Amino acid sequence: MVAAHALEPGLTLHLLAGTSRLVAASPSRLAKIGALADCLAAGPPQEAGIAVAYLAGLLPQGRIGIRRAALQAASGQPAAAAPQ
Repeated sequence: MVAAHALEPGLTLHLLAGTSRLVAASPSRLAKIGALADCLAAGPPQEAGIAVAYLAGLLPQGRIGIRRAALQAASGQPAAAAPQ
């Protein structure tokens, strides 16, 4: 995660997802708290609210506009090597 801080200033979806995975995988409460603190410290204070919402699994805008059928159709395909 530290490398992401150096390359991409502020809170990124990549950083939030990585922090979420780290928290989910760690059995240590102190490690979870540290990971969350590091993540939130990476961005400006005005981004903390949105970051907490995403880390809690809540989408501030509600739905993301992707139907279940679209997700199921895409799930059988390999990931792209690079964004298109």
